[in-house]
Amino acid sequence: MMPACHTLVAAMVTSDGGVAQGGESQSWKTISKYRGLPRVHMLLWLILKGRILTNSERFRRHFSNESCCGLCGAVEEDLSHVFRDFFEARMVWSRVVKKDKLDEFLSLEFQNWLIINIKHPQLYPINSGNWDVVFDTLFWNNWVNRSYRLFSLDLVSSKGIYQRSMRMVAELDCASFVLRQNQRTPTLPGLSVARWETPLAGWIKVNTDGSRNAGSGLASCGGVGSDSESRWCFGFAKGIGSCSCFEAELWGCV
Repeated sequence: MMPACHTLVAAMVTSDGGVAQGGESQSWKTISKYRGLPRVHMLLWLILKGRILTNSERFRRHFSNESCCGLCGAVEEDLSHVFRDFFEARMVWSRVVKKDKLDEFLSLEFQNWLIINIKHPQLYPINSGNWDVVFDTLFWNNWVNRSYRLFSLDLVSSKGIYQRSMRMVAELDCASFVLRQNQRTPTLPGLSVARWETPLAGWIKVNTDGSRNAGSGLASCGGVGSDSESRWCFGFAKGIGSCSCFEAELWGCV
């Protein structure tokens, strides 16, 4: 018997793979609460918006004469093939998903697969701790590795994808821990948190910066002016030529 959560999410998806009207808001709510990396968040959003141009989608839009996979020759390169069915992706998922659940994990309708793994982390992974972040980081690195293989021939093994993903998850956990600690730590007397603040009404605040390329020695500067409502008023950028970092900063002020 199919678990209740499967039935719930399955009802969100129409027979042609799109998101039904009632389930669309649920899908967006799930994605909006994702707590991982912003780049992964953006990828999930693009997928739900149908903006990922697989060969199948390019063929549907008459951008291409064929819908097959450019790496393995599979007849249909759709989202499921790119993120789940391609042999390297399968090898990655087989490392983290329970063996008795792997076939079910790989056979779910694609958008159901995304939403279920984010909302119900206890179902499929060997280790369910932090699974929503682990799942989507593996998901992201499968996408990145496939792009490298297609466009730069830079090959990364499934083991490499897994290890890189685990490093990213560890770095995210460390950053989250430091952030929580900083929020709990009271500010020492005489110290304040540096942040941008709006100017007084009727005034314009100008922020400038300068930079220098260590290799070529060439420098540039730029700046932006904002009013008391944080609205952009003007901006500028200028190539300076060869100078020091200090001189580049001064040019920005001038």
